[in-house]
Amino acid sequence: MPNRFYGRIAQQAECHEEKTLEAIKANADGLLRISGERIWSELRKILEGNFAGDLMKVMLSLGIVPYIGKLDV
Repeated sequence: MPNRFYGRIAQQAECHEEKTLEAIKANADGLLRISGERIWSELRKILEGNFAGDLMKVMLSLGIVPYIGKLDV
């Protein structure tokens, strides 16, 4: 997942380094080895921080949603 500290240190929403985004996308399946509790704990911190909506859009674009838990629609 994008780093939860991004919202604390970035001065604007879309300043991600392309190499970082590529690395996250390439390694997203590694989230399968992380407990659901830990993922949701970190996600909650992201959602409470700055740029939460923008960071969620980035996560969606990177295709990591299947790895952060089942979404009932």
